[in-house]
Amino acid sequence: MQRGEPVEDLVSIEVNPREENKTVRIGSNLKEDTKLELVNLLRTYADIFAWTAVYMPRIDPEVITHRLNVDPSKKPVKRKKRTFAPGRQEKIEEEVDKLLTANFIEKIYYPDWIANVFMCTLPEDPPQLVISKVPDPWTLYVDGSLAIGSSGAGIILISLEGFVVEYAFRFGFQALNNEAEYEALLAGIRLAHALKEVYEGICGQLLGGRTLAQKILRQGYYWPIMQKDAIEFTRRCGKCQRFSPVTHTLVAPLTSIVSPIPFAIWGMDLLGPFPVASGQRRFVIVAIDYFTKWIEAKSLATITSAKCEDFFWKNVVCRFGVPKALVVDNGKQFDNKNFQTF
Repeated sequence: MQRGEPVEDLVSIEVNPREENKTVRIGSNLKEDTKLELVNLLRTYADIFAWTAVYMPRIDPEVITHRLNVDPSKKPVKRKKRTFAPGRQEKIEEEVDKLLTANFIEKIYYPDWIANVFMCTLPEDPPQLVISKVPDPWTLYVDGSLAIGSSGAGIILISLEGFVVEYAFRFGFQALNNEAEYEALLAGIRLAHALKEVYEGICGQLLGGRTLAQKILRQGYYWPIMQKDAIEFTRRCGKCQRFSPVTHTLVAPLTSIVSPIPFAIWGMDLLGPFPVASGQRRFVIVAIDYFTKWIEAKSLATITSAKCEDFFWKNVVCRFGVPKALVVDNGKQFDNKNFQTF
């Protein structure tokens, strides 16, 4: 997975003209009326943006929650406290004071375990602003980690109907633990959007399970049980169950074949090949009376037209008389001049 890049040049917009540091960036290729409408919207709701930690004292757990995957059966590891350079130490204390002021963290004493502060350099460019509407929220679990020489992430996506998608991938770039978790969150959002858009978005349509899986694959996503998940997803879709065409519906009404008396109408067909029995017999020829459901059957080594004639003569005509009609399929043993003459 490669890091996402803007598809066009971006321009900075001052959300609050009186405070130059409060800016967001939008696409430079927007139409003037769209750009003006977007800027007015951003400035109207400028008070809802969290420019620093002080502006956002807490996040509703229903929006996002960060959990540590800790095995309670394992013993905590107490690391040796690290010493940082004076410049880094000042920066750490400054950031910790911000978190304490915003009530993001609180002081504790004599902990059972210690995790050292980990510093990472953030990009100079400010984060991009994304405004979206989510009519049907899905539950997203993400986790990212850094390993020797690479980094990756895992995603579990659960829809309201209980449809679960498990997705894991490796990054094509170096990322620290925190960066990997943010990239995993973005990838999870993209995956949820792709699934929804492919299936019922502006360019989508209500598809069958296999077709949906192939279309998702063409969008660059794959997981081992993708086709199984796609079939399960379509089965849980209420719109599909109500409005999708029934593929097994007959093109014409069934017409019953009525036999007025016993042994007047017979049906005959061939079955096999089966595992080889004695005498190299691998096939079975079967005839059934439509009135009594009486069955005549015989095993055969070959299924020629002559064999079918012999069976019908000895097992049907000689025992029950000449029938009024015989129903067969278009097999070459029946659909030929000799058998029709017989």
